[in-house]
Amino acid sequence: MSKFRSNPFPVLIIFTFIITFLTAYTSPDLFAQQQVDPFYTNLLHKGVQSFVAGNYKDAVKELELANFGLHGKDDLRAKACIYLGLSHYYLKDNVKSEKYLRDAENLLGDKGFQSIDINDSVRAVLEKLLVTFKMAEPPPIAPILKKNTKKPAANLNLIKELERKIKAKPKDVSLYYDLYSLHMENNKQKDALKTLRNLIKKNPDELMGYHLTGKIQYNLRKYRDAEKSFAKVLELSRKFTVAEEILIESRAYLILCAHIRRDKERESKIVAASLELFTKETIDSLNLAERDKIMLRTIIENYKNKQN
Repeated sequence: MSKFRSNPFPVLIIFTFIITFLTAYTSPDLFAQQQVDPFYTNLLHKGVQSFVAGNYKDAVKELELANFGLHGKDDLRAKACIYLGLSHYYLKDNVKSEKYLRDAENLLGDKGFQSIDINDSVRAVLEKLLVTFKMAEPPPIAPILKKNTKKPAANLNLIKELERKIKAKPKDVSLYYDLYSLHMENNKQKDALKTLRNLIKKNPDELMGYHLTGKIQYNLRKYRDAEKSFAKVLELSRKFTVAEEILIESRAYLILCAHIRRDKERESKIVAASLELFTKETIDSLNLAERDKIMLRTIIENYKNKQN
């Protein structure tokens, strides 16, 4: 005991080491970092896939759990909050949409929303919402420039990379949607259609795949094929949760296809079953070409007039 009193230096070294160890390895952030369960990162990925597929209610359930379990992983939680905000927007709950986007903003801090890796089409909707909720300034009005008629060249390396990934993970629906988006950006509708067909072949219950397939078939004037695709959307909607606007849009295309094919009986049957859905405001909000909106309004009005 007298040795320690005369030379306390070794004891101080040991004591300092213990304090340093406890400070470094029991800090809340590091502890949380060590305890992140892969279950929650997988749940985040699954939630994003549900969002991409248009299953917004499922996405909310999965992303809320992921957000809860990813404590200490601010970037991952921010991504979960972004997709929660977007999902609630499509479910027409702007209060929750704004709440989750503000949560994401707080988690990201100075890094901002640009630091999160998300699809360009998703980012476009996000930026629109940030302006709506006064979380960002509206973009400046761009000068009107002469339209560039040259089509952008497909990024062959990226296409090949996605095709390799799909071959390795044929059940990962997000890879198919990424490849589909790339083909559409390059105005390669037939290649996009082929990608969607492969998606459906490997994932036969992928409702959004049928919806997007039908839209391309309609654009290519393959109206019978488009009808089959949109009918499949309605069939699968009895088993899976799907956004209301997807169902209404699918019904709109079914009416248009029947009308163009001059199948009056089928047209009247679908209109009769959907009449309450197609208000003027609803038709205006549909993601249809203006000529198709005009055609749909005319069909609905003609049907109403015949009933009176």
